[in-house]
Amino acid sequence: MGAIKTFREFINESIWSDIQDRSAGDVIRKEDEVSYSTLEDEDCTVDLLYKYLIKEYEVLGDDQIILNSGDYKGKTWYEVYVPITLSGENIETELWGDDMDKIWSIDFTVPLMKYVKRMRTVTEIDDENINSDEYARAYTSTDPVLCSEVVDFIEEILTKVPDPALKRKDI
Repeated sequence: MGAIKTFREFINESIWSDIQDRSAGDVIRKEDEVSYSTLEDEDCTVDLLYKYLIKEYEVLGDDQIILNSGDYKGKTWYEVYVPITLSGENIETELWGDDMDKIWSIDFTVPLMKYVKRMRTVTEIDDENINSDEYARAYTSTDPVLCSEVVDFIEEILTKVPDPALKRKDI
């Protein structure tokens, strides 16, 4: 017969168990739920976009969908890195200067240019002012870019590239 646990031991085990269940996807709480309609809201953040992508897409290669953050001039910035092709091409959300949690544009690796130029979700491409030989920048019809537009961009480009790095999960 085991020893009787203190309240503190019981609570710590219970919280840890809850965290593991949520991480494994065994338990989904209301705050974890993100739908496409949530992404159409102007207040959608890169954190919600990241949660949606992780929930909806299976990564086929070694690169993973990553939520990055850092500090710039005392403000925390966020971006989502999304692998697009198995050959290493990707996109990154570029933050919006006035609100470091909003998306200003979609940066993509230059080899994707031939596909991006033909995309209906893109209204403008900037490959000169970005000061990068590796990335170009795509803009959509809204400013800031809605999270749903990033998903639409991903969906559209995955149909165009020969070696997509993501596919929709069978839910």
